[in-house]
This record gives sequence, C-alpha cells and structure tokens, in this order.
Amino acid sequence: MDIFTCDREGCERKTYRRGMCRPHHELDRGYDRNPKRPAECDDCGSEYMKTHGATTKRCPPCARRVGSETQRINWPQCRVHFVQCPTCHSLFSTRHLRKYCAPTCRPMSHHPVPSQVRPCAECAQAKQNPMARYCTDCRRSRLKETRRSQKAARRAMKRGVLTVLVAPTLIYERDAWICGICSRSVDSKRAYPDPKSVSLDHIVPLANGGTHEPMNLQCSHLDCNMKKSNRIKSVQLRLA
Repeated sequence: MDIFTCDREGCERKTYRRGMCRPHHELDRGYDRNPKRPAECDDCGSEYMKTHGATTKRCPPCARRVGSETQRINWPQCRVHFVQCPTCHSLFSTRHLRKYCAPTCRPMSHHPVPSQVRPCAECAQAKQNPMARYCTDCRRSRLKETRRSQKAARRAMKRGVLTVLVAPTLIYERDAWICGICSRSVDSKRAYPDPKSVSLDHIVPLANGGTHEPMNLQCSHLDCNMKKSNRIKSVQLRLA
C-alpha cells in the first residue's frame, strides 16, 4: 500500500488533505490554533509575540510584575471578632461570626440529648433518630398503609366512581377488627398473603357501581373477600 507524504519541501508527514499534511493544511486554510503576532509592550516598549485574541497589552515580564503589585495591594487583612457566648457567657475570638463558642453550648433543640428525646408518637417506644416523630417500624408501617390506600383509591378512580382517600386502619378500628362478611374477628398480626389476614372490602363492589368512601368500606378476611368477589351480599352500608 502506497503512503503519500506532504508536498511541502522538507516535510515527510502523512498526507491529510490537498496533498498536504494536517499542520500545513491548517496553515494554508488559516486554521492556525495559536497564531502569534509581533506587538509592542505599553510599559517597557519592547517587542514581544502576542497571541491572537489576548487582551493584555504588556509583555510577560511586565504582566507578572503588575500582577504581583496588584495582589500585594489587594491582599485581604486578617480580621478577628470578639463575641460573648450566650450560653456560658465566655468571651471568645473568631475569624467568622459565630454565636456559640463550642457545639456543646448550642441549644438542646438543635442537639437533643438522650434524656430529652421524645418517644414514638404511635407506639411510645424509644427512637433511634431523636429528630424523627415515629420509630423505624412505625414509619415503615405508615408508609405501607399510605401506599395501600393510594392504590385502592387509584383503582376506584379508574372506574370513575366517587373516591375518598381513607386510611385502611381507620376502617379496621371502626369495625373493631370484625369481618363484615363472616362476622368473625380478624387477627391484626397476620399479614398478606395469609388467607386470614385483614383486607379492605367494598360492600357494593366497584364493578357494580360502588363508591370508595368510608360508608361503603368494611373490614374482612382476605379469603372472605376473595370468595365474595363482585357479588353483593349485603346492601346495609356502614356509618361513616
């Protein structure tokens, strides 16, 4: 395979375009990346090579000298502030404006100690995170309950019926954890997919035009709800 070289005299580079190598082609087309032109320094009057597009009008030695003088003039001064701590009333010095001399002097609302940590608002047990309102288990259960209620409401909205966002736990506690289909108690400790776990049942099914509101909801076993399917067993609605 023949390898063509640049047509310029004394250049043995590989041909790029128009019989020239890439550097000579860029020079010929005016694509010089860093063209330098002779210029005169405004301070010392000497001639130097100025890069195209540069805004400075000084040669490199004069530019360094002026830059060092400007930096020396604008050098920031060290400022020290003397502040009295509002907790221990001690006077301390700081370069930045701080209100307290140490983290231990900050109010307890920012850094609560274990003796002042409030218990969980739901189960009244100690929390791992002092700033949280609920413990980890209660927070997870509340999140699952929220997602479950949103899923049921979304299912009802797809059918275009009246939809009220309600927490399933409120319905279970209203019915005293009694199944509305078999009239037996429901164990709250059992979880899905246990057949005897708790389930939210629509008295008038959504397929038959029932609404998703507290008066049309009742507590039931999972297997009882599945056996009932879309049949209407009782039209007696619950009190909201």
